[in-house]
Amino acid sequence: MALICYKDGFVLVGSVAGQRFWSYMLNIEGSTVTCGVWTPDDQQVYFGTSSGQIVVMDINGAMVTTVTLQDSVEIVAMAWSCEKFKMDENDTGDEIGDDLLLTRPPAARETPGEKTSVLAVYFQSGEMHFMQTYYDLSPTIVTTGMTACKMEWSNSGDILCVGGLAHSGTTCACSALCFYTETGTLRYSATIPNCHRQVSALTWGHNDKRLFVATGSAVHVAWVSKSISTLQFLSKINISAAVRHESNLQQLPLPPRLRHLVGNLFSTTIKGYIPDPYKLRDFAVQHPPLLERLYCTMIRTGDDFSTSATYTLFLEYLGGLVPLLKGKRTSKIKPEFVIYDPKITNDTAAQPASNSSGSPSDTEPSSPDEDLCASPRMQHKRRNLRRRRRLRPWAVQGSPPKPAAISDSGMWDSDVLPQELHMAEVTSNIWGTRFKVVGVAAYLPNNLGQVNYKTSLLHLQPRQMAIVISELRDDLQPEKDTAFISRNFSDDDDEEEEEEEEKEEEEEGRKKKKSHHHIES
Repeated sequence: MALICYKDGFVLVGSVAGQRFWSYMLNIEGSTVTCGVWTPDDQQVYFGTSSGQIVVMDINGAMVTTVTLQDSVEIVAMAWSCEKFKMDENDTGDEIGDDLLLTRPPAARETPGEKTSVLAVYFQSGEMHFMQTYYDLSPTIVTTGMTACKMEWSNSGDILCVGGLAHSGTTCACSALCFYTETGTLRYSATIPNCHRQVSALTWGHNDKRLFVATGSAVHVAWVSKSISTLQFLSKINISAAVRHESNLQQLPLPPRLRHLVGNLFSTTIKGYIPDPYKLRDFAVQHPPLLERLYCTMIRTGDDFSTSATYTLFLEYLGGLVPLLKGKRTSKIKPEFVIYDPKITNDTAAQPASNSSGSPSDTEPSSPDEDLCASPRMQHKRRNLRRRRRLRPWAVQGSPPKPAAISDSGMWDSDVLPQELHMAEVTSNIWGTRFKVVGVAAYLPNNLGQVNYKTSLLHLQPRQMAIVISELRDDLQPEKDTAFISRNFSDDDDEEEEEEEEKEEEEEGRKKKKSHHHIES
């Protein structure tokens, strides 16, 4: 079941499909709800408040009790050490490399009885309580010494990771991680290198072999081993730290097998492909490395039914958007578009404005009153000009920018994509049922693809869409098809298409009549 709790005390419980089971308004005057968690048996739900209380309710929404743990100390988070997912993999080993197998102790593998879950309650003061239940009279109290913490139990429920800002004397606070057992014993602690931001989120993954920690716009990945590592693995870690780059491994006088084992430590858990700003064209017209699947989204700006509407294709990467291609509608009657060449050069990126002294141009008003007296069309033009100058101050100062830099919000500026050279064009018929993607640039074939959308006037056939896409490969040079001359659809093609559809529908109607007559006879 899904639990939604608001700060004012309103609680909503429903299914993951959106069905509402019950709701309740908690009477917590002078405090707010800060967190909520289900018990391991899903029969009760705990709510933590800013006044240091735990409100207990049953699965049907009835109030059970209210317990005060620390008076006037806010409860930041609560978490049970129960198993969250049933893993298909066996947790008896952790393979790092080709020769290393880390096994858990025999006592940890033996589970004669049912495991008892532990509730971890973290307070704003930095203290953390390990409790068996909400009425535990003698909880284990641990002082973390960190602020702005996030915590989560591993999927197996034997290790609790707490991440936050660690303060050490007068020095600047740094991001740190602490690992605790179910009894509250500190098992291991580590600082995140070169990071002084608070931990915004953390989670376990890969069957508790990886830990993902988010600080600001960065995601850190930690490799986790729950048992004592071998001497060979420790040696590989020291070698990889001394080498620093995988390209330097070939210079080491090691056997190929050991060199391969050291190279495994340079492999990344999160694989992503961010294109080079100066090689956007190559990234757009070539297949991804290792045939990886990339997820993209398209954003439209402007009116959809005007020629000023532009469409930008973005690559989704870690919550941010990277612009790849920009297109523009060219016809008000037919859905036809042009796709611009995304190649950015130093010359195009550093084009200075005609007025490089920094003074306002002729089209930009010198006062707000002058802008109010202008026509709506001129006002829109001036606002766009001021927006471009804010986003690209180099156009006034005459200094080249860092192309396609990522902003603090995680989104690249789509204005860095040029709109000068045409790379491809999309043409269609007047009905919008047939489309052609035509390569205009010399490095693309003429016929990039076709889309045929077949409708049925008599509703005898379902709607069908046929998509044909040309494959772009590095080992094959684009061939210009001399027979593929016309980019536009003619009226004869539309008439032939309509005649073919009518014939197919008539033939389908005859077959249905024959089958119906056969059934009656």
